[in-house]
Amino acid sequence: MSTLFLLIISWLFFYIYIGTSTTIRQEYGVIDFYDSSYVINAEAFTIRKRRGEPYKTNVSATLLYPWGNNVTLTIEYKQKSGTELIFKNKICISLTMNWIKIFLLEYFNPPIAPKCPLPAGTYHVQNVELPPKHFPLPLPTVDSTIVFRFKLDGRKVLLQISVKVK
Repeated sequence: MSTLFLLIISWLFFYIYIGTSTTIRQEYGVIDFYDSSYVINAEAFTIRKRRGEPYKTNVSATLLYPWGNNVTLTIEYKQKSGTELIFKNKICISLTMNWIKIFLLEYFNPPIAPKCPLPAGTYHVQNVELPPKHFPLPLPTVDSTIVFRFKLDGRKVLLQISVKVK
């Protein structure tokens, strides 16, 4: 069976088993770790404009080197119960996915074109609501943490961002 098929079946099982809602509430976003040899000025915070509006996460970081297929993006959806879903792909492959292309154009300031390698420079991701628009699968609304991890050659963590959601 293909990896994509197994991923879809896993998500569907998880979705049916846990249950979902259309509203995920973000509580906070933090930078867990960054390697200052590769990334500097990494910051994350979650805010809302006024009471009653959803919380939105903002992240900024400066990449000192271009990120190509030597960098892997891992997105983990971790529940307190220990249940995890993991999406893992090389940066250049991730940049070809439609929902990631839309994400780069909608949430990056300034918007960036999805090209590989991702050039060195400062990136700002602003006002992200999870799950982002056009995300292909539903997320269960239980007490969880979403971890975004970027690894060099699949081993060395360059940047790790966590967002707590309910």
